Amino acid sequence: MPIYNISATRLTLSYTGTAAKYTPVMGSYDPTSAVEADAQIKVFASYTVANMFVRVATNSRNGTDLLTLRNNGASTAVTVTATGPVTGILEDVVNTAALVSGDLIDTLIDNGTSTSGSLDIPIISYTMQSTSNITLLAATNVTGTNVSAAFTRYMAISGELGLTGTESRAHYTARTATTLANLRTYVRTNATTTASTLDVRVNSASSALTISISAAATGEQQDIINTVSIAVGDEINYRIVAGATGAINLSGVQSETRAAARPLISPDVGGSTIGGAGGTVYTFLDGNLDQADSSNELNTQMKWRSSDSFTNLFVNVMTNTRTTACTVTVRKNTADTAVTLSITALTAGLYEDLTNTVAFASGDLGDYELTAAAGSGTCTISVVAVQQSTAILGLGVTVDWSGNNDFTDILDALNGLVLSAKWRRGRDTES
Repeated sequence: MPIYNISATRLTLSYTGTAAKYTPVMGSYDPTSAVEADAQIKVFASYTVANMFVRVATNSRNGTDLLTLRNNGASTAVTVTATGPVTGILEDVVNTAALVSGDLIDTLIDNGTSTSGSLDIPIISYTMQSTSNITLLAATNVTGTNVSAAFTRYMAISGELGLTGTESRAHYTARTATTLANLRTYVRTNATTTASTLDVRVNSASSALTISISAAATGEQQDIINTVSIAVGDEINYRIVAGATGAINLSGVQSETRAAARPLISPDVGGSTIGGAGGTVYTFLDGNLDQADSSNELNTQMKWRSSDSFTNLFVNVMTNTRTTACTVTVRKNTADTAVTLSITALTAGLYEDLTNTVAFASGDLGDYELTAAAGSGTCTISVVAVQQSTAILGLGVTVDWSGNNDFTDILDALNGLVLSAKWRRGRDTES
C-alpha cells in the first residue's frame, strides 16, 4: 500500500486571536478563513491519514493552540498542541484517521488557552496511505482567487492557487504516464450571468475533464465522469474561462492522479525571483514557492514519513535576465543531493534533471535550495517540482514510473525478491 506525503506550506502568515480558522491539507497554507468549506478537499478513494507534522517558526502566544485534522466538519484524533512561546517541530505519530470516498478534509487551528500573540506555521503535512495507486493534486487558496468577467486564466496543477494570463507559466511536464480524474472546485462567490468553464489542459489544449459552472452557481462543482490520459512529456495545468458580466471566485481546484508516482509541485505562477547580488534562498518541496531568508532553511523543511526516491527535478523559468547561472537543488537534512540542475544565464524555458535520484527515509528533512552566482539581473521561476516514487508496502517493491523505454535494475535482496524498476526516457533541457 503506497504512502503519499502531502503538505500545505506558506511563509509569513500568522494565526491570531481566539476564533477557529481552517486551512487546506494541501497547497497553500492560510490560517485566515473562518469558513470551513473554503479549505476542504474531497477524497475519491479510501485512505489512512497519519503522521501530522507542524513546523512552528515563531510563537508569541500566551497559552496553547490546537491544530487538528478535520473530516466532514468533525475533528479527528489526529492533532497536535502548540504551546507558547515554544517553536520547532510538533508531531502526532500515534493517531490516524480513516477516510472513504466522498470525505471532505481540512485542518482546524483553534485556541486552547491562548488569548493573544501570534503563531507562525510555514508547514503542516500528513501522510496518506492508500490501498491503490491513487492520490490527489490540489491547488488551493482559502481567501479565493478572483477571475474577472470573460477573462481566461491558467493555474498550476497543484500547490498554490494563483492565476496567470500566460499558460506556459503554469506548465508542469509529466514524467509519469497517468490518468487524471475527478476534477473538482469550490466556488466561493459568483456574479457571472453566463456559464464559466474550468478544465484540465494537456499541451495547451482542453481535455474532456471539464466543469461547466452555471451562471451565479456557488459551492462544490465537479466532473466525476470524464478522465484524461497523460503521457510522459505532456504539459499539464488547469484553465478557467469566466462567464460574462461579473467575477467568479474559487478557493480550490483539485483532481486525482492514478499512478504509483506523485509529483510534488511548488508553484508561483506570478513569479518568484532569485538574483540580486547573488546568494542562496530555500523553499518548500511541495505546496508554495515561497522563499525563506538564507538563515532560515529549517522553516522550509518538511519531514518525510515514508521510504521513497525523488527524481525528475523540474523548473519552469518564466523570464531570465540573470547574467550568471542559477542552480536548483533538492536538499536532504541540510545537505545538497545529486538531484540538481543549472539554469543557463539569460535563458528562460523548462529545465529538468532526468538522470539523478536521491533516496529519502522516514524522518529525513527535505527542501529546495535556490542559488544565484554573483552577477546581475533576476531569474524568475513559476514552478518547481520533483517526483516522489513511492514504496509499495508489504510487497517489497519500489517503482519509479518515469518514462517507458528501458526496464533495468532488477535486484535480489533480503527476504525475497525486491524489484526496483526504472523506466527512463531522456529529454534535453529546454531553453
